[in-house]
Amino acid sequence: VDFAAIIQFRHPYEVGGLYFSLNMILPLLGLTFLLGMDLVAGKLSEGTLVLLTNLAKFLGISLIILLGAFLSLMNKEYRHTFFSFESGHELTRRNFLEGDDFARCQVFGCHKFQWTPIRDKVASWVKEGWATWEEEKPDWFTDQWKASV
Repeated sequence: VDFAAIIQFRHPYEVGGLYFSLNMILPLLGLTFLLGMDLVAGKLSEGTLVLLTNLAKFLGISLIILLGAFLSLMNKEYRHTFFSFESGHELTRRNFLEGDDFARCQVFGCHKFQWTPIRDKVASWVKEGWATWEEEKPDWFTDQWKASV
């Protein structure tokens, strides 16, 4: 995941939605705080302070406008993912527990610590379904997937 506000690199498996969104705003708040600290300490000249304050304002306003445009142009069904409290671990477990076989098979593409609490359920699902999958050969039941199990 890229923490440099590159939204295309964001994925809920890596960072939860609200955590990602707040991390986009946090650097601007940090810059504002540091400007205030340097101003109080007398480390900034008046010209430098004005320049950095204007830069912080420009970046803040730009971020708000671009994020607003991005959220308004994206598919409405995905907007909630930017404000969700669900972590990557919780998403992995929910996808397995509530999903079909295709959704469940993807648990092996995640780090094992994301699904350790449901390890027994994953193991029993594999044991119960293996013979059926050998016969039916679903698209996801590949040699690569078998090796990941």
